[in-house]
Amino acid sequence: MNFPSSFISPERGGILSLVGSGGKTSLMFALAAFLAGQGKRVLTTTTTRIRPPGPAQSPLCVCAEDPLQWLRSRSHDDLPGQVTLVADREPDRDKLVGYAPEVIDRIGRSGLFHWILVEGDGAAGRPLKAPGPEEPVIPPEGDHVAAVVGLDGMGRRLTEESVFRCAEYSALSGIPHGETVAAEGASRVVADEQGLFRGTPEGAERIVLLNKAETKDRLSYGRLMAEVLTSLGLKVFLGSLRQGWVEGVQGKIAECQ
Repeated sequence: MNFPSSFISPERGGILSLVGSGGKTSLMFALAAFLAGQGKRVLTTTTTRIRPPGPAQSPLCVCAEDPLQWLRSRSHDDLPGQVTLVADREPDRDKLVGYAPEVIDRIGRSGLFHWILVEGDGAAGRPLKAPGPEEPVIPPEGDHVAAVVGLDGMGRRLTEESVFRCAEYSALSGIPHGETVAAEGASRVVADEQGLFRGTPEGAERIVLLNKAETKDRLSYGRLMAEVLTSLGLKVFLGSLRQGWVEGVQGKIAECQ
């Protein structure tokens, strides 16, 4: 799929961290495919843990304790345009373990990749989340942070079934446990200083993707949230990664290739 240039400019380059819930991993690999298709060399990785990508998500996935040593021992001509690198594998959990933020900064300074896409937290499969005490984990030299919100969590009750770290979400949103998650409260979790963008490097661009806008109700919730978040100066997009489209709040739907 394509992405609007206002969401990501292939030529710009940098380190983009993905945080939140409801489609971070899907967004990371969709962006990687798009950027690689524009002729950019892309690294996908994590500062936490991710599930092993399938061949359709990443043509090469390698465990390397020292990623720079591994990369410098290979010819660029032997590598695909998009590579996933992680430090280790947890076979009992079927998870891949990523790198410390400082390691990713060193890879960024090496100039070996035009773009580095980093998954910076987990959500245990829930559409909504609040960050934990040590989250998100964002490289200090990162210059873009994209927060993802699953609109399939809107209109549901605030319980552990739909919200990861329910107590923290309740405190940030002002929504009592068991009550319905509405747009205003969910927007607070995105925009609050202790919310999804917590720890974002100074000067980094902040992007919000309201994902899974696949029904009339979800679109309605997404537009209400977008109104609040754009009024706070955030760059907001609606979309459905599953359906292959992303729309700037004031832009046109990007066509899926």
